[in-house]
Amino acid sequence: MAPPPPDEDAAAAARAMDEPLSVLAPPPPLYRRAARLLLLLLLLPLLPLLFPLLLLASATALLAMALFRPALLRGLPRDVRFVGRLVAATRQLNRRLTRTSGAFTLADYWEETVSAHAHRLAIVFGEATYTYEEVDRASDRIAHWGFQRGLRPADGVALLCHNRPEYIFAWLAMAKLGISTALINPSLRGASLEHAVRQCDARLLLFDAASTPAVASALHALKGCDLICLDAAAHEVGAPMLSPPDAPPPPLAPLRSGCRSTDAALHIFTSGTTGLPKAAKVNHIRFFSAIVLPYMLQMTPEDRLYCCLPLCHTAAVGAVSMCWWLGAPLILAPKFSASTFWRDCHTHRVTIIQYVGELCRYLLHSPPSPYDRDHAVRMAFGNGLRPDVWPKFKARFNLELIAELYASTEGNANLVNTEGKEGAVGFISPLLAPLYPVKLVRVVHTDDGEQQLLRAPNGRCVPCRPGEAGELLGLVNQRDASRNFAGYTDRAATARKLAHGVVKRADCWFRSGDLLRTDEEGYVYFVDRMGDTFRYKGENVSTAEVGAVIGQVCGDSVQHALVYGVQLPGVDGRVGMAALSLRAEGPPVDFSAMFERLEAELPAYAAPRFLRLLSPTDEIEMTITFKPRKEALVASGVSAGAAGAVYIRDADARTYVPLTPEVQEEIAAGTRNLG
Repeated sequence: MAPPPPDEDAAAAARAMDEPLSVLAPPPPLYRRAARLLLLLLLLPLLPLLFPLLLLASATALLAMALFRPALLRGLPRDVRFVGRLVAATRQLNRRLTRTSGAFTLADYWEETVSAHAHRLAIVFGEATYTYEEVDRASDRIAHWGFQRGLRPADGVALLCHNRPEYIFAWLAMAKLGISTALINPSLRGASLEHAVRQCDARLLLFDAASTPAVASALHALKGCDLICLDAAAHEVGAPMLSPPDAPPPPLAPLRSGCRSTDAALHIFTSGTTGLPKAAKVNHIRFFSAIVLPYMLQMTPEDRLYCCLPLCHTAAVGAVSMCWWLGAPLILAPKFSASTFWRDCHTHRVTIIQYVGELCRYLLHSPPSPYDRDHAVRMAFGNGLRPDVWPKFKARFNLELIAELYASTEGNANLVNTEGKEGAVGFISPLLAPLYPVKLVRVVHTDDGEQQLLRAPNGRCVPCRPGEAGELLGLVNQRDASRNFAGYTDRAATARKLAHGVVKRADCWFRSGDLLRTDEEGYVYFVDRMGDTFRYKGENVSTAEVGAVIGQVCGDSVQHALVYGVQLPGVDGRVGMAALSLRAEGPPVDFSAMFERLEAELPAYAAPRFLRLLSPTDEIEMTITFKPRKEALVASGVSAGAAGAVYIRDADARTYVPLTPEVQEEIAAGTRNLG
């Protein structure tokens, strides 16, 4: 068990439960700032003497690295490039915060964009095109409508809409009024939609005609909320069509004069694979900080970014911000379609594509197309590209660079792989690790199955060594644009994501809830989500690691390999199981080859004891970011039935064999030895 933190840390954590974000990163006291300035003044005369010593120390360090740690030396050019780009981006971020005394908002950012890029193309949606100036006018009209309706900064507005330019016009209009918009997933229905509406406390719901059935499914939860349809009158739910005036709006800047950079600009719902989503606050700082990626990935104003992700998702919102910074066009698709993806890229001269989750796997499994290589796409960036898909995807579609990144809707522990290192989500320079605002620390399993940060006797967290999996943490600093954490609408959920006393007593870190590891060069690799990792016979099993091996051995046989743990009578922990979604025209699964590969590449406890084969017609529920949901499969356990045939691992035959009723009875009685 981890030792308890010191009393001071416990007290800080207790205060944070009452007001989680009130104790984070207070400004340094005046006497400390004065002391730093005095020390700097004292050192200035010594600089001519210190400079040669610094050169000698640097040369000695480089020689030592070349002799004893060549991996560090190989990473030096990468680290220098990274630091230079990060400094340039951070300077842009903090300059605006300083200039406005922390009052720089999304609407101010938009005004800068229009001023610089008014006549450049902003949005392409099928045959429709909009310049930045035209987007500005369209959003102004909706803002004017909202002002006449009496909307003011304290009001809550929700947006339930499919991908279309009006989606961006609507939340940009609300931002001009100083109002935060909650972006609701249009696929939500019934109880899930009611949950989202309750969290955002909306006075007004804007929706498109295509979302009318969703609105109808939660009408009783929308009482007291005005319903307005963006593109037609929705008589089924008694909603009029939004009819903005043609007249120019009154001055809008005074309406948002009280807004701060740390206020919520948008609320975006997390799209996890388990449980109901949480409403994460995306503040004005966070929206603007997406400009870091164009610096890191060397994007230019001549790039054309293709987005087929739902506009209610953080990745799509980030794409909008990046295009604003560059003055580049966003090529917006109504939705993801594997059959039209590369044709769209060809038609619209796309240079950069964005992906999440299993999108790349869907494209890889799509039938060959004349557009597979007949396009101008040079780079794909995003998160969730599986290691077994990476080289095949890059080769088939002739991409120069895949820039995998690690990020989350609400988190500040972000990484990006600017070097194209296969399988990596980014890097933490071993040379600069003590200065990095992200860290990997060890975790331990408690007796009740929870995972906690491992702490040393002094109460501080224990850092991971290369190759060792640990939780990724991000340093919280509310005064720094790139380290800010806005939290959730749920105060208790916010407090649970914070860890205090990680490196020193007064610090505070965001807990990502994900396990990652580094190699000797500092490259970081995703291991698993802590919620997906399970224990079997006292050992931790990574579902992502097992899924990657199955994906490699099955190749074209399966579309998805979902790994999870199931509880069985008489078993310590949860037993590993994999649901394999078969491809319609794929070769049959070779169970013997799978057995051998799993045994060769995984610890004995990690190999799944059961397989469930799902036919191509068996539907797997997906999130909007193409992540499969596992709840129904976990609930089915190992019972055979409508959800595919079940196979059990046979160690003697070195393969997987069908699960018989007799064996199932032994499992139910807790007498079956599963190995």
